[in-house]
Amino acid sequence: SNSTNIIPYMSFYTPDQAGGIKPPSAIASSSESIEKARDEHHDLLRPHSSGNLGFEKEKWVEKSKEDCECEEDGWEEEAEEEDWEWNGDKAQELFDEGSKAIEEGQLVHAEDCFYTALRSRVLYYGRLSPMCVSTYYKYGYVLLYKARAEIAPYQDWRKSRTSRDDTGSSKASGSNAREDDTEKDLDLAWKMLHIAKAILEKSPCDPVVEVLTYCSLAEVSMEREDIHYSLSAWFKALAILEHLVEPDHCRIILINFHIFLAFKSASKIGDAIPYAAKVISFIKSRMQKLNKAYDAFLAVEGDNIPGAEVSSEKSSLDNDKEFLATLLNEVEEQVNNLKT
Repeated sequence: SNSTNIIPYMSFYTPDQAGGIKPPSAIASSSESIEKARDEHHDLLRPHSSGNLGFEKEKWVEKSKEDCECEEDGWEEEAEEEDWEWNGDKAQELFDEGSKAIEEGQLVHAEDCFYTALRSRVLYYGRLSPMCVSTYYKYGYVLLYKARAEIAPYQDWRKSRTSRDDTGSSKASGSNAREDDTEKDLDLAWKMLHIAKAILEKSPCDPVVEVLTYCSLAEVSMEREDIHYSLSAWFKALAILEHLVEPDHCRIILINFHIFLAFKSASKIGDAIPYAAKVISFIKSRMQKLNKAYDAFLAVEGDNIPGAEVSSEKSSLDNDKEFLATLLNEVEEQVNNLKT
């Protein structure tokens, strides 16, 4: 619903689901290793058969620390009267299936997978267990991008609509209903990601998980028009990431870009411009490194490189350069617009 949709932040192990700009090569990490210590999404409250939030699901998600008993293996909820049996393998299968569905852009199916996996893990490990953090993150992430996918068509419809025709009322009604669902998705996404953040703050693990969580929180907050919280989350993510990767890494570039957009949305142009300058400088530095890396690759391997490997390396380089060039043009255009 705002300018942050131009180039959405990309997770470290999933491609950009919002379309428009092809992402650069991601930092690899298997869902297996992410499973216990990493990010999960927030599709928990949504029933499988309809889009309405169910009271039963609300009940177990809303439990607080006071409703739990601290056990050796984590927070274990008091027993509930329901027909349920823990199946760790099934939960992992759903987690993996949901991750694959994200990569394929099947967000509704991914939402169902992560909802079921999260519900199962929360009932077994407890709502605030570190064993649930990756599923909270994944569920929240899916809800965020699902909401964005729902928002886009109605934004276009509003812009193109110049007069109300005979079907105007029904269209408006449908739009309002969709907006309500989207707001629920965004609110639930924020809640799931905030729970993941709270768990990570008490039980620090892989710092990349923290980066992903803060970045997703920042994106959700921008969609909810909470610019102050969004900036706070972006700065948290940036502070952590600066200790993990080189200064001109693509993720550093993207976070600085989002900080620029957030300040711009808040009409704080004086604060926004320095971050745009950082983005431009980092992109130019990164593109030089990409070219040098490719030249070095050819020089070291020489004629011994199989054609397929050369083609793959060149394709990866071209994708990264295309992404950076598109981002560079976008930033420069926005800066020029601010100055005119």
